[in-house]
Amino acid sequence: MLVEPATGVPRAIIDGNFITAIRTSAAGAIGLRYLAKPDACKVLVIGAGVQAEAQARALDWWHRGIDISVFEPLDTGDQEMAAAFCARLTDQGIACRPSGPLEAAARSAHVIVTTTPARVPVLRRDWLSPGVHVNAMGADTAGKQGTRSPRFAIPWS
Repeated sequence: MLVEPATGVPRAIIDGNFITAIRTSAAGAIGLRYLAKPDACKVLVIGAGVQAEAQARALDWWHRGIDISVFEPLDTGDQEMAAAFCARLTDQGIACRPSGPLEAAARSAHVIVTTTPARVPVLRRDWLSPGVHVNAMGADTAGKQGTRSPRFAIPWS
């Protein structure tokens, strides 16, 4: 809630989750604008929830018409959840498609955005091509981080 400092009169009541989604996705898009390769055009979004949608919108703002594919870790083989997510985005004018197998999608992506509270790693180091930009969302509190196995570690250096 935003209040007038002098009087204490409420000026706005805003949903904190909405503001968090907007702020986080804006930070992701700004990071991409300045840190991803200028010719990056293939994006893999891992997750199909609220933050994934916010990130996809921000990606489309960053690079209109970018190639967005989506992998939902909780999906079954038919990628029903990813397909529904992509249908919602397509209805909003943002083209996207289910990614297919995660490893193949990660290997071909220029940008990978993880939007999952997974407690185990979702990417493997050897799936990442040189120069890929990773925006890792989700491991923001104790208990959400997975184990730090070198087999799954993302090469930050």
